[in-house]
Amino acid sequence: MSTSLDGKIALVTGSGRGMGRSHAVLLAERGAELILHDILEAELAETAGMIRAQGRDARTILCDIRDVAKFQSAVRGMGRIDILVNNAGVGGQRLMMEDIDEEIFDRMFSVHVRGTFFATQAVLPGMKDRKEGKIVNTSSIFAMGGSANACHYAAAKAAISGLTKSWAREFGPWNINVNAVAPGFIPTDMTMELTSEAELEARREKLPLRATTEMQDISYAVAWLASSPPATCPSASRSTVNSAPTRPWGPIPSAAASLPPSEAWSSSSSSCSSTTASLAPSRSPPSS
Repeated sequence: MSTSLDGKIALVTGSGRGMGRSHAVLLAERGAELILHDILEAELAETAGMIRAQGRDARTILCDIRDVAKFQSAVRGMGRIDILVNNAGVGGQRLMMEDIDEEIFDRMFSVHVRGTFFATQAVLPGMKDRKEGKIVNTSSIFAMGGSANACHYAAAKAAISGLTKSWAREFGPWNINVNAVAPGFIPTDMTMELTSEAELEARREKLPLRATTEMQDISYAVAWLASSPPATCPSASRSTVNSAPTRPWGPIPSAAASLPPSEAWSSSSSSCSSTTASLAPSRSPPSS
């Protein structure tokens, strides 16, 4: 199976830094031309420079993904888009339930859920016209196992998992594959804002391979989902490319600290396995 993306045009949201940049760089290495989006101007320009240094075209969209009208107008003005990687997001900041106000809650769902929804809405007509397309969403292991200190983040990621499965059913007749990657803890600019080197090392010690998953590991999964032919690429899959912790990350709440692990956590290592449900296999698209 070829992993070449020669001739393909990919839009990666939130690609100014972190995983979005990693995805964009690898897709360019595989032959894709890139449309880069971010709210961070300097970082977006830096990513574009990295793409162009590979001899690939890189166009940019500088705007807040929460400004739906502006974002969709910019996307539609770019013309053909074969691959959409919904990556834009914000962190959960380790907030407990009582510390999440309306503004924090709304920002979480606006960036993750509304951003994913309306980015997909913007590229969908063109993919339907061409009867082919790849959409890769970004969920999280917290969507499966929950989070003890960022429930709004876990809920937003679970919503993205629901959209992924629904869109796989809805868009399948047009040979549009919809999948999601569900990373665990990945050292990025965003996650390391609240993580010390000592804590990172402690995390590694809990993992079978004594190593955390890196951004490029997730990018390889994204690139594969973006390059597989429609008939062989899964749809509605949620791939958890991680280092298999024995339980979800985060401290046990004080009220549960004295409970046995099996009672303190309702999720086990099974939350870190890959879940695939081929809900919408490729089939003949509707006639025009």
